[in-house]
Amino acid sequence: MDEAAFWQWAQTYRPYLKGVATKILATRAAGAVDASDIVQTALEGALRRFPQFRGKTLPEWQAFLTAIVRHKALNVVGRPSPEALRAAGDGELAQIPGDDSSPSSQASRRELAARALATMNRLEGRSRDALWMWFFEDLDHDQIAQRLQISAAASRKLRERALKELRLNWGNET
Repeated sequence: MDEAAFWQWAQTYRPYLKGVATKILATRAAGAVDASDIVQTALEGALRRFPQFRGKTLPEWQAFLTAIVRHKALNVVGRPSPEALRAAGDGELAQIPGDDSSPSSQASRRELAARALATMNRLEGRSRDALWMWFFEDLDHDQIAQRLQISAAASRKLRERALKELRLNWGNET
């Protein structure tokens, strides 16, 4: 694989991979390590390990990258106990919920999440930040307002405008 092409292509999945790392790091390493650093290290490792990749499709490649990011993030926070894995479901700490868990369904959900995060990543600063806090940090309007130093009503409006912009830009990722 051409290294320049790899890095150009990797930018498409970087927001999704950062979301995976952030979710894992939030469990025990909040603020100690930046998710972007985990993703960068994982992508460098994926480029070195490309000859080991046996898949043939983009969803399989994304699953390969996701596994590397998950592994790197878990190494930072320490491996969870078997009890914690059972409590989290099937051990997929960064799994996107769905009605079934077939490999093709998981790949479809990952691809959809990657598209959503890539679209969200193109939003302007405060809009993107408000959605990130709402979706991934599970903050309510009062908490978002406090972080952004705006009123709760302004937080609601900001989120509504950001969601509208997200819907308008859906499918226009480049």
